[in-house]
Amino acid sequence: RLSPSWGSNFLPLFLKDHINEILSVIPSQKVIEEINERVNESNFSWKYIFIIITVLIRNAANALAIKGAVDFWLKQSLEEDHCSSLYLAVLIARHCCYEKARYFQSYANWFSSLNFKNSQFFSIFFQFLTEILPYEPPLYLKIHLNKVPSAPQGCQSLLIDYILLAKTRLADLNESTEYIGLFSDYHETDEEGQEADVARVVTYYVENKEIAKPLLEAYVLRRQYYEKVFLKQLLKVPEREDADRAEVIRKLYSMGKVPSSLFNAWANR
Repeated sequence: RLSPSWGSNFLPLFLKDHINEILSVIPSQKVIEEINERVNESNFSWKYIFIIITVLIRNAANALAIKGAVDFWLKQSLEEDHCSSLYLAVLIARHCCYEKARYFQSYANWFSSLNFKNSQFFSIFFQFLTEILPYEPPLYLKIHLNKVPSAPQGCQSLLIDYILLAKTRLADLNESTEYIGLFSDYHETDEEGQEADVARVVTYYVENKEIAKPLLEAYVLRRQYYEKVFLKQLLKVPEREDADRAEVIRKLYSMGKVPSSLFNAWANR
């Protein structure tokens, strides 16, 4: 899963400084080698590995070293059919993307950058994704579905099977396939993303007395998301419980962007 409790925003400053002090006297390559060795042990803890990575990538040179290690682990998984290397590469890359580390972009961009033209790598990678699918956070399933690569010859059935399994899993979790919010940010679940979108729209309106441009664009370009997802979340709260939200709803209604039936049902609660 995503590991926010092990990320930079949630680690106490004294702990980050203490770990950084220790790591500053150890070459980054040595730390990476130690992590690689620990992952091959049966009783290692991802929690401590992620905490170390979180502190390590604060330094640009260390972040570059981690990027090199991820690339090496991916190559190793292909050349040696090394499952633990692939597991390590994907989880470390995800954590670095989550932390917005230098040399790492979003996970969606990282996933899209992989060399899926190589049929052997494609097969190994998607077999791996299929194995971990039952344990995946919804966000990653959504990214994989929205960033589906072209399957090399002979790999089409593997890709189709994964797509069907991922869609079924999301349906079982009552999650949509949308993964980008109104403001182009990512959230682990639909609920988190929808709440964040509503909060930002309301805050923007309170501060500027106008509807945020991304919402107006969604009304035109992402109508299904706007009507079936955003409005549903926005209208959840009765007027008496949130005056600022109510002001946004009434403004949208006056602009013809909330159907009368939905507005009346909300107003009569």
